[in-house]
Amino acid sequence: MLQRNPQFFGMLLFGVVRRLGCERVEGDVVAEGFGDQPRILAAADDGGRRYEAFWEWVSVHDPLEPSWQLDTIAVAPERQGRGIGRGLVEAGLARARADGTSAFLSTGTRANVAIHGRCGFHVYHEADAPDGGPRIWFMRWDP
Repeated sequence: MLQRNPQFFGMLLFGVVRRLGCERVEGDVVAEGFGDQPRILAAADDGGRRYEAFWEWVSVHDPLEPSWQLDTIAVAPERQGRGIGRGLVEAGLARARADGTSAFLSTGTRANVAIHGRCGFHVYHEADAPDGGPRIWFMRWDP
């Protein structure tokens, strides 16, 4: 029987990210690495099959109408609590607001649900990712 193991899933993702290397911009924002799909797939032990399958599953839950996606927002633990993450989210929401559209995101971290909730997001769906992946909350912000 397959058992869920979100810790293993997280180690898989963070192992790939560590192998890619990330660059710090102004000491606060991680940029580069996540958006380089070929490098992510090459760094994965299985050629990226689990990674691609997971993100394909996530995308099935995306809104159908035009909407801004806030993706991969992270702040180093030693920098958390200073408004950096909120500033990144607010920058994305400003773009959505200017376009008159909604915004959406997904998170596999329960604490992030409350954090994004304080920025006006609400959960519109939650589910366990396939193949032992973590619980994912799909969240939306409407103008």
